[in-house]
Amino acid sequence: MNETELNQFTLSIECLKLALRLSRAINNETIDLNVLREGYRIDNPNGPIIPHENELSKSDLYQDAQNLQVSALGTCILYLDKLLESFVKKNPSSEVNFDKIRSIIFQLRNAYAHNPLRPTWYCWTKYLRKYKIELSNKSILIDLSTLNGQEFDINQIGGFGNLFSMIEECKNFIAKNPKLDRNN
Repeated sequence: MNETELNQFTLSIECLKLALRLSRAINNETIDLNVLREGYRIDNPNGPIIPHENELSKSDLYQDAQNLQVSALGTCILYLDKLLESFVKKNPSSEVNFDKIRSIIFQLRNAYAHNPLRPTWYCWTKYLRKYKIELSNKSILIDLSTLNGQEFDINQIGGFGNLFSMIEECKNFIAKNPKLDRNN
């Protein structure tokens, strides 16, 4: 396995976690919102200035954090899909649990690839079906035939808890399986 790909994926997960924490902190006001409005110089004393934005309301800051969250999630999905390409072939008709997770990750990747800040489900025809996925503590049902063409919402897959459970399944799969031989 290419350690750089794994490191990039791990970094993308950490960015997503930070974006989730920031959204929660803004919403619950457990962070001084003025810190997020302050202006400052980037890089060095002569660097460009991010201007002070005192007019930003709590809802403006929360929306910005939500956009950061969407962007971080997209980055995470893109890296995960790229990493999985090295370990498992796509098989959308399979009833094997991990193949179904792989199909969902690939279709999420497609949603983000076309519009990273407003991802929309663009599902390939062979993926338009219901996927019953077994996670560590529950089963979920994701019906791509009804989601195709809709703007992505994390609740369509049962929330971040289900996403992180699928990510854990992927990490476990990668840890236990060799890379694919692409020469065959």
